[in-house]
Amino acid sequence: MMLKIPAGVSAGLGASAQGKHQAEAKKFIDWLAQPAQMAEYATANQSIPLVGADSAPLSDIAKPFASFLTEGKTVPFMDQQWPNAKVQPAHFAGVQDLFAGKTDIDGLLAKLDEAYKQK
Repeated sequence: MMLKIPAGVSAGLGASAQGKHQAEAKKFIDWLAQPAQMAEYATANQSIPLVGADSAPLSDIAKPFASFLTEGKTVPFMDQQWPNAKVQPAHFAGVQDLFAGKTDIDGLLAKLDEAYKQK
């Protein structure tokens, strides 16, 4: 059995379609997407860059995890493939309600199904 760890994008940047400075925003995003900037950004927030993980300077916290990324030994965090932003709050609230005795497993799953089906 191969050991895998959950991993995913911790933050992303985008430009609003209604933004007044789209050209500048896209230029900044292109600049930030270069390996040197990705490495610096990752070091500053204790993460691993998407590009150059095997050669970028990493924080002591991130170093043990880099080989999992470069060797393809990661799986996505479950919430990164949920269909909308309503599922995670329903999940958090539902688990709290379950522990507080305010719902049962079937009630929790019904709430999650409802949130999952929303657009």
